[in-house]
Amino acid sequence: MSIRKLGFVPIVFIAGSAIAADKPGTDGTATSWESGQKVILVVPCDKGEDGAWDYSGCVRALRERTVGVLCKRGPGTYKWSFQVGAEKSKLDQSTTCKGG
Repeated sequence: MSIRKLGFVPIVFIAGSAIAADKPGTDGTATSWESGQKVILVVPCDKGEDGAWDYSGCVRALRERTVGVLCKRGPGTYKWSFQVGAEKSKLDQSTTCKGG
């Protein structure tokens, strides 16, 4: 096997990992959903010092950013849900946005 081929393998692996981190419902992400079907946001999570995903930090960021996206639509109450990592269940949320 040539050195050239060995140098290519890590590049493919790294690129594949970066793409997977932005897919909804995968390990290392928090995803917000509208009506349980339409993705609002996908937030990639960092890993903590112990090597485990820091889901609490990225879920906090997901909630803040999702509320911002929804409230840009105008006043009203918006129902949405979020998913942590590859968990099958989604947790229901409700956001009320006030008029300016």
